Amino acid sequence: MNKTASGLEIIKEADSTIQGKRVSLTRKTNKAGEIRHGVVLTNTRNGHHHRIGTFTEITPAFKLYKSLAR
Repeated sequence: MNKTASGLEIIKEADSTIQGKRVSLTRKTNKAGEIRHGVVLTNTRNGHHHRIGTFTEITPAFKLYKSLAR
């Protein structure tokens, strides 16, 4: 598990089924103390991030991650 400078924790990373993209399953705690899970696509050529979705539960986030990961 990696942690970024903004406090975002990357739980899992894998190559995406879309060529040239990398998919990440992330977790972040907001100021109210609730944990949010998200799925992020990263372009491997230029490093731009595109957030696919955020969820309060890990189950829907993990299902989305599994559908996009190879």
